[in-house]
Amino acid sequence: MKYEQLEAELISLINSGAETAQDGRFITEREISERYNISRNTVRRAIDDLCKQGYLLRLHGKGTYVKGTWRTHPIYSVTRCDRNYSAMGFSSSRSVLHQEKIVASKPIASRLKIDEGDPVLFLKMLYRGNRTVFNVTSSYIPIARFPGIEFMDFSALSLADLMQSKYGAYRKKTENTVDAVLPSVETAALLDISSDTPVILFESVTSGTVNNTDCPFEYFKCYYRTDIMRFHFTQEHDIY
Repeated sequence: MKYEQLEAELISLINSGAETAQDGRFITEREISERYNISRNTVRRAIDDLCKQGYLLRLHGKGTYVKGTWRTHPIYSVTRCDRNYSAMGFSSSRSVLHQEKIVASKPIASRLKIDEGDPVLFLKMLYRGNRTVFNVTSSYIPIARFPGIEFMDFSALSLADLMQSKYGAYRKKTENTVDAVLPSVETAALLDISSDTPVILFESVTSGTVNNTDCPFEYFKCYYRTDIMRFHFTQEHDIY
């Protein structure tokens, strides 16, 4: 069997659902290799290509799934990474890649409604489900509103929980701008993807109440992998 024939056959199986388990798991590379009498390397190449085309997705430690049957990530809950990954059945974890007190540039100051040059915490985090990297997030937090936050350990406590428990800050809304972009070489390496693989960028500002004042809490840029992550939202319509 030629490679093109194998790929067409696998697409047919995906569309028919004949070899898709109830949880969305697709047949294994070994089963495909034995069924069609074709090498594992060729099967692996076909699976990789179908992942790139959006038919399948690989989940580390779980197997290969038909994309569309695996659970999706609610687009309105993008800021609650750990909780959503746990709800999807993953053991969630996060790593602090960079934590530094810096001065706010003009764009950062504008989004946080502070003065240019004011101190902010720059926090760069990597989020995983099991051992699979899902996203990398860069956050900017105004230190004057959260004094001492630059010294906190974010590997053990989420930013949202810390703001509420230590500073009495309650989030009210997050304004998101969503874009499909190509990652930088650094971001691609962190996400374990090639630099020509598009990612979904959420550029967002979270606001709420702290010290009886309504103000922005955090400006962040969150890069999500598109080869394994899908988002959903529900739109309600007026009835006339």
